[in-house]
Amino acid sequence: MAVYVDDMNLRADVPNGDHTVRGKWSHLFADTEGELKAFARKIGLKPEWIQHEGTHRVHFDVTAGKREQAIAEGATALTMREAGVFFLSQARKEKAAAHARRAEAEAKPQRHSWSADGKTPGNVKICTRDGCGMGAEQRWNPATKRPLVIYSKDGQRVVSERVPPCGSELASDVSPEEARHLATAADRKAGEAYRAGDLDRAFRLLTDAHCLDPDRSQTWDEHERRLAAKADQSRQAEPEKPQPEPGSPEERQIQQEIADWADWNRLVGVKPMERGQL
Repeated sequence: MAVYVDDMNLRADVPNGDHTVRGKWSHLFADTEGELKAFARKIGLKPEWIQHEGTHRVHFDVTAGKREQAIAEGATALTMREAGVFFLSQARKEKAAAHARRAEAEAKPQRHSWSADGKTPGNVKICTRDGCGMGAEQRWNPATKRPLVIYSKDGQRVVSERVPPCGSELASDVSPEEARHLATAADRKAGEAYRAGDLDRAFRLLTDAHCLDPDRSQTWDEHERRLAAKADQSRQAEPEKPQPEPGSPEERQIQQEIADWADWNRLVGVKPMERGQL
């Protein structure tokens, strides 16, 4: 394991709070992120100055003075070309590791072991298999009479038609502030769809808002109650449709949809919600 510093020496003025740092800048990096952070603390770099954390490009920008200090503390001096070769090698390692994880997951698929979550209100199941802990919340779409499912893990929430693999992560690059802005935008678009009569799209957008900003669930729930009431009014106003003839293509399609949904319920282990159970 080793720490490195290149010789980019790029002259730049970098804002830092209420003042600007003027100097020649280079990159400090290491074989592992943990080693890089430990070395950065050793030479007085603040943790929040780290760049591209969690990726193969993770590094600190350092001034000429800090570069010399890093070399004095044991960092290996590299040329820019050598630094480029290093980061290319790290990228290949990261890609190979991701490929290996996917291959392992595909070679050893595991099904979720869903169990009712007694601590969480609503129609929620939790995977009790070691190392997973994923949640599945089934939410009734009053416009289509079909549920949508929100999967949650480690503070992340996604809407998905496919069940995420057991033990997988629900990664997101969206910051909490961005998530709140996106939730507000989704709610606004849901209102537009609601007024246009596209209740299915409105409900899906409100479900996105639920995922992005669960702290405002009361607001989203109130909007969904209005949507459900309008969906009921629309159904009451519709003329009764004739039932398809037995054996007809329409009747076979309905039976296939019922069979597909039953298969999903057996897979996930979530009891379908009854109409009006919002």
